[in-house]
Amino acid sequence: VVDNVLREEEYIVSPHAEGIVENIGVLSTRIRQLNQGLVIVPNSKLSGDWVVNWSRLEKRWFNFEVGLTYSSTADQIQQFVNLLTERLREREHVQEDSVVVLFTEYADSSLNVLVRFYVNLPDWVDAHAERHEVNLVIMHVLKDIGIEVAFPSRSLYLEDVPSGLLQTLPNGAERE
Repeated sequence: VVDNVLREEEYIVSPHAEGIVENIGVLSTRIRQLNQGLVIVPNSKLSGDWVVNWSRLEKRWFNFEVGLTYSSTADQIQQFVNLLTERLREREHVQEDSVVVLFTEYADSSLNVLVRFYVNLPDWVDAHAERHEVNLVIMHVLKDIGIEVAFPSRSLYLEDVPSGLLQTLPNGAERE
């Protein structure tokens, strides 16, 4: 508190509370949680432990994966990586030199493409509005290339099917 780690109206996270600082007193600090609960933390606790001050960000980092279907070809994935990289670098609030788009993994149900970048928007709502727009860009790029996002799936292979089981399938079901 003495080191000016936080000010009123800033959003902080500490082991003792998470929320918006409402008041910094001589002995304690009042923090309003997102659920509107009020936490009163002794300043000795805040000054003796770590505090993350989210209000003092200069930019925000987005780091996620896009899982593509296994039917995607190598050419389609390369086209997706190139086009998405280009579209992200063109966005006003995306830090151009921070964009990373790479095919990184053969996962259980998808071919994963890593997407990382910074947005020069310290405000949480503004940054997530940009993330919303980026998600729409991703959808358009996928559609333009003709590939789809994978969803978790499993395949079951039976070595032997008990006699009579196939006759119990409902009408219209596939039978072997």
